[in-house]
Amino acid sequence: MSFIQKTSTLAVLSALTFTASTVSAGIITYTAQTEWEALFGSNTIYAETFDDGAEEISANDSLVFDNMRITSVGYGSDNDSTYQGTTNSGYFQGEVDSSDRFDSSADGQSFTVSFDVTTNAFAITDFTMIDDPYLDIAEFGFEINGESFLLSDLLGYSDPSASGTVDDIWDLAAVEFIGFLSTEEIESFSLIHGELVRDVSGSTEEFMFDDLLFGQVAEVSEPPAYALLALGLCGLIKRRRMG
Repeated sequence: MSFIQKTSTLAVLSALTFTASTVSAGIITYTAQTEWEALFGSNTIYAETFDDGAEEISANDSLVFDNMRITSVGYGSDNDSTYQGTTNSGYFQGEVDSSDRFDSSADGQSFTVSFDVTTNAFAITDFTMIDDPYLDIAEFGFEINGESFLLSDLLGYSDPSASGTVDDIWDLAAVEFIGFLSTEEIESFSLIHGELVRDVSGSTEEFMFDDLLFGQVAEVSEPPAYALLALGLCGLIKRRRMG
């Protein structure tokens, strides 16, 4: 576990204009790491880099780290040949599945990250597919404070308001950074199969990611206000251009 200290927030407003997206009343996502980190001011950002070697995770068991733990929810790791856990290369890897996670005869599985320090923001870096040059971003979702989000929706590659099935989206080799900020405390979040958010068509669910960053943003209410203002200005500019 390492720590990142930030002392400047001057870039926040300009960053939000281009990299922040309001996905619900209480949650904003970021795709630029420097701007997400700037939200912390002088507060500590905890960083789990998974650099302590390989350790496998079993079904419905947990791996414990400094200030956090990852729990495999479901029986997928018992019924699947994919190695799940930390690797010698400093990644966490696993597989999500949309089957019943609480049926021991099924291969349903998700992963829940629980924080042991006060947290209202978290992020993951270099989220990619295991042994595949591209990532199907429609296959993965996040569950945060009772709300579920499809990764392709968060990144703007699919429309969360559209009906019907979301087809495979292989446009990215990796998601270099995806960060979240909540107006409420985040005690935990889950990485889930996209099918648990809405209908998706893919079947490739193996993943790996590099670092997990988390901590407490000092001014929780201001970033959402700035983001809403920025998004509103972008919409106004778009309407004027269309007019």
